[in-house]
Amino acid sequence: MCGITGIWKFSEQVDHEELKNFNNSLERRGPDYGEVQILHHGSMGLGHRRLSIIDLSESGNQPMKVGPYTLVFNGEIFNYIELKKELETKGYSFRTKTDTEVVIHSIDCWGKEALNKFNGMWAFALWDERTKELFLSRDRFGIKPLYYSSLPGKHFVFSSQTLAFKKLNWISRDYDFDSINLAWNNPYLLEGVGKTIFGNISGLLPGHSIIVSEVKKEIKQERWWFPEKHVVKHHSDYNIQKEEYRELFLDACKIRLRSDVPLASALSGGVDSSAVYSGITHITQNENKKSHKCFIGSFPNTEQDETSFALDAVNYVNGNYELVIPDQIKLIDQIQDITLWYDGLNAIPLTGISVVYEAMRRNNYIISLDGHGPDEMFFGYHDLMQKSCEYAIWNLPKSYALNFIKAYASRYEDSDSVEKGLMKELLKSGSSLKDKLFKLRNKKTLNNGLNGKDIYNSSELSEHQYNFNNLISPLKNTFESFYVTSLPGILKSIDHISMYSSVEVRSPFLDYRLINFTSSLPLKSRVGNGYNKRIIRESQKGIMSPNIINRTTKKGFGSPLHSWVKESKTMQQFLMDNINSQKGRNLPLPKIEFPDFSEMDMRDATELWKRTNLILLKNE
Repeated sequence: MCGITGIWKFSEQVDHEELKNFNNSLERRGPDYGEVQILHHGSMGLGHRRLSIIDLSESGNQPMKVGPYTLVFNGEIFNYIELKKELETKGYSFRTKTDTEVVIHSIDCWGKEALNKFNGMWAFALWDERTKELFLSRDRFGIKPLYYSSLPGKHFVFSSQTLAFKKLNWISRDYDFDSINLAWNNPYLLEGVGKTIFGNISGLLPGHSIIVSEVKKEIKQERWWFPEKHVVKHHSDYNIQKEEYRELFLDACKIRLRSDVPLASALSGGVDSSAVYSGITHITQNENKKSHKCFIGSFPNTEQDETSFALDAVNYVNGNYELVIPDQIKLIDQIQDITLWYDGLNAIPLTGISVVYEAMRRNNYIISLDGHGPDEMFFGYHDLMQKSCEYAIWNLPKSYALNFIKAYASRYEDSDSVEKGLMKELLKSGSSLKDKLFKLRNKKTLNNGLNGKDIYNSSELSEHQYNFNNLISPLKNTFESFYVTSLPGILKSIDHISMYSSVEVRSPFLDYRLINFTSSLPLKSRVGNGYNKRIIRESQKGIMSPNIINRTTKKGFGSPLHSWVKESKTMQQFLMDNINSQKGRNLPLPKIEFPDFSEMDMRDATELWKRTNLILLKNE
């Protein structure tokens, strides 16, 4: 895991010092080594900041040149050992033990088809001196970020984070308020549609590549990952599906243990992170290896605290853990620092998560194996569960629709009364549930953007988007959440937050073999016995705590913004100082009257934070 940068000025020379500053702005992503190279008669420069993970020797430094190729690579190819053996049978020789060199030889051998052979996470740029093409690629699901700015006939510039563009005064970082409006209700959305909050900086879409060709004089983005081509034909017996899922999941965990540096996990106490921690502990204990350590973010007496669940997950496997509680004295400084590093819009401060990775790094853990990915495919979010529940009542046999009712109702504290109400509607043939279901959600809902516009229409946002129209409604919603509206943005957040502390995050649930398997599963394997994430829960029996397997409540791993805003005078002063500042007043945001802090609900706190978020970045 590293940081990469590049500048191609089509008719000018690249300034070496400017390129170096551009690259070194990402030092937190790669504190172990940094280097830049000027190529192509001085018109192109590539830069790399290294976080040493595989082959810690100098031979793994980048930019890496092999034959006509020069590569800067951010990420990991977990099956590099198997690919290396295959390439050696084809006559390729290797001078390093890195997966970076495997990437170069793989593309030389198989061309772009090599991307489909990689099991990993990546964003890279490969210069081919023969074809005069710069080839940029991003992994299937957008685990590793990549941003670019281009001006036809003038330049093409890229970086792992948008903050690096601060070092190039010839690229504007003015806010794009159309994008901000689009993301106001869902800040995660921008990443999945290739946008940022800055008008002149775009994101390479997940599962896409860009070719910058001097010969053709074009910059072309194209999709290389086609999930519809990777459908898995499942056995009709659910018990067999469950065993196959378990085997795949454990192998996804095992292959992500390949490392030359220490590994740990971030544990929230939810089903997903507990499954990863329990699965890895199961593997290491069977192999008589050192106990796998986890770090638990603890927020005592707040709405986000899940410490009791996390401890239950650890104690079940006799695990090793450390509790991490944010230091209230340092909180404001940490919030400002991580917000400036993230350089984008978020609904809550990211400090509550960042302190967990900071604690890992202090303890010399360089890698964290975490549980990101299942919520989108298994109705883990409230809105996905609500929509699927309505669909089930209208379209599925009543005996099976009951599973959706139970899974949806169990998310509420008064789950029994909610379930009874929905059961009555189920028995009323033809009765619409739309109003009733929406009333069960939060009393105050966020506006659809700053100007009251629809949040998005995915088919209109980008010509590169996937087409999910052939799927039944619940599955269409999960695919849109996975590929567009939710997961890409979450993965960006996790990447930036962890790299702030120079920690690499690996996600076993995002092994492409597991995603192919999951994407093809029928509804009954995803929701059943009154639970969402059915096959995850039931495949973990004997490995993970039964209390976690049967857990239905969900808090999400994030900062307890509501409690901080209501209870901390320091936080209140910090927020209002920014809102009332000159730049705060000058931002073209709608005026809004906030209630007293003691009366603020989560919507008010979120609205207040998002404005502060933009003001902090504008003050830079």
